[in-house]
Amino acid sequence: MGKETLVKEDIEMGKELVRTLDKNGLEITSAFWLYLQDMDDWRLMLATILADTEGPIKVYTRILRILQDRNLPFDSISVISPNDSINKLLTSFTRTGYNLCDIRFTKNTINGVLIDDAYIYRLN
Repeated sequence: MGKETLVKEDIEMGKELVRTLDKNGLEITSAFWLYLQDMDDWRLMLATILADTEGPIKVYTRILRILQDRNLPFDSISVISPNDSINKLLTSFTRTGYNLCDIRFTKNTINGVLIDDAYIYRLN
């Protein structure tokens, strides 16, 4: 993406991606856009226990297979463990359950860590 602003199309694309992964049985425990200031870029963070049990490469491969028939970008996705520090930090703040939400989290600090900008769909 390489941009400071998350636009409506990105938000809708991310939500559609999570829905698609859910429908295809890929259990995503957390999903959120995270602005990485040092890279001046947004990443769609997808937390799944499969990152721990199967490894991220196998999860990326499954996502690619699911997305091959859809026009959804793959290069903005990061597969992480539910134990990843940023995921744990955000879930210490709130949990959404498995429904998809629309929570904007901007310029907030959790336990002394600044979250410059995030758009949360799901946190568990």
